[in-house]
Amino acid sequence: MRVENPPRRFRTAAAVTAAAALGVAGVVAAPPAAADPVSLTLKYQCQFPLLGAQPLTVKIDSDVPKRAKVGESMPAINVETLSTVGEKSAQGLREVGSKTLEGTAHASVTVVAPQGNVPVRVPATLAKKELPASGGFEISAPGKTPPIRFSKPGQAKINLGGLVLTLTPRLADGTPTGLETFESECTLDEGQNVTLATVEVYEDGNGGEDKVPPSVPSGVTAKATTTTASLSWTASTDEGSGVAGYEVLDSSGNVVATSTAPNATVGELTADTEYAFRVRAKDKAGNVSQPSAPVTVRTEKYPPDHPEGSFAIKGSTSVKAANGTAPLVGAIDVGLQSAGEFSGTLVLNPTQGDFKVLGFLPVRAGIVLEPQGKVTGTIEGGKVVANTTVQTKLPTFQLFGAIPLGGGANCRTEKPSAIKLTSQGAFTFEKGGKLTGEYELSGLKDCDLLTPLLSAFTAGAGNTLDLDLTPQPRPQGQ
Repeated sequence: MRVENPPRRFRTAAAVTAAAALGVAGVVAAPPAAADPVSLTLKYQCQFPLLGAQPLTVKIDSDVPKRAKVGESMPAINVETLSTVGEKSAQGLREVGSKTLEGTAHASVTVVAPQGNVPVRVPATLAKKELPASGGFEISAPGKTPPIRFSKPGQAKINLGGLVLTLTPRLADGTPTGLETFESECTLDEGQNVTLATVEVYEDGNGGEDKVPPSVPSGVTAKATTTTASLSWTASTDEGSGVAGYEVLDSSGNVVATSTAPNATVGELTADTEYAFRVRAKDKAGNVSQPSAPVTVRTEKYPPDHPEGSFAIKGSTSVKAANGTAPLVGAIDVGLQSAGEFSGTLVLNPTQGDFKVLGFLPVRAGIVLEPQGKVTGTIEGGKVVANTTVQTKLPTFQLFGAIPLGGGANCRTEKPSAIKLTSQGAFTFEKGGKLTGEYELSGLKDCDLLTPLLSAFTAGAGNTLDLDLTPQPRPQGQ
């Protein structure tokens, strides 16, 4: 009979390699109905013998109640972690005869409460995992936070701290391998935001109602075509119920566009005309911020040789690798440069598409297609051939439409896509028509920690554009 020793600190290089690749890939929680989803990504440094400091990234997605009443316990939150072990580490375990892996994980949490800091230790048990014959693997670990009771009103923050992993690889007969049981302590990198969630602690009489409006949108910018104005701004924040969306106001205070993202497009404008817009934010409780500072923009003139002026665009784009489509809305202004040749300005509004990753996981992606320069082409005998180059940006990726996977303001393809559009059936400036084309998406860059994974699910050829162009009548005197 073999006797297990107490946990030790990596006695072999194989143990070092195995623990270095263990990372928490996702956390899901099942709190009360009043909870809201929260997300945080943290970076750790784990000290391993021989290898020294090794990075570890932990992505947390959870649901935490936005409010808690003084004197009543905030219910415990069930947590399920999923750790991913890389191929190299898995091979190290297999080389010492490991057939299964099990153990525990402990996360340190500090609740910065009105009555003082409350340290919390969240244990999780790693489910026994059968190691595959080759490649890496994933191992889950269910856990639960203890209930927390607040004695004073105010604002409480849930801050994450260090992480300890205790692992036991076993042989086919269930006895430990030569690695026995080992333990790894990981510390947070400095300078990170460690607050997972903020909780409003309230007393009887106010019901925890959110009466504070969001912050005022800032940094509003605008650019225009002959008939549209595209606005973007810095997102608002809201410590209560959360930002629900935005409204764009004209100079008379009328709402001319709405959006859930920090950008919007205003249409049906007059060419060569100056407009002023403001933006205000709304939260989920119905509170409305003050309007932003006004931004002014002047729509472009129609090209003097343009017979009609502008076309409204409505259609879709299909991404082959991601197995999904996204709707497209925009406009194009064109002018004849010489017999049968034209040049134009294309604008496509930001959009969202629903895709299937790995063929079954639903992911909603935010998509921004930014034309690079003019659209050029020819029209002859009712047939149009147009060429353009588009930079694709992907600011958001959300699993099941709610769990962030990456993206960001700088997430984009490594290089723009060249697109050739041809008309389907007869096309005229008077009636418009349909244009279709194919394009290739290069790999992604600057999309947060999951850039290689997201790139694998989007890059490739065979993507399509299907656009219906409808003439917008040129105003009198233009």
